[in-house]
Amino acid sequence: MPATSPTIGRKVWYWDRSRNSTNQAEDATVVFVHSDTCVNLRVTDHNGDSRPVHRVYLRQPDAGAPDAVPYCEWMPYEVQQHAKNSAANETAAKEVREAIVAVKAALTPDQ
Repeated sequence: MPATSPTIGRKVWYWDRSRNSTNQAEDATVVFVHSDTCVNLRVTDHNGDSRPVHRVYLRQPDAGAPDAVPYCEWMPYEVQQHAKNSAANETAAKEVREAIVAVKAALTPDQ
């Protein structure tokens, strides 16, 4: 699956085992994009307090979770939507390719 590019305002789950001993992610919003795998976040903890976190690794769905470093990841809904949109785009691209082949065949004179 191709990587989902982060954009400002998108929601992610933030995991930092050193600050959070629960098995529940913290809410986070992308506030700056360094690359497809590195973002700055505004993280809201389980008490509702917010803090900035800089240069966080954004784990893509097909990558393994890092053990020691804090990281963020797309919410399951985002992953499902990306997969759904990727499948729809691939189907549309296939239909376009087939239409191009049919048009070329119709325009090619018989020999």
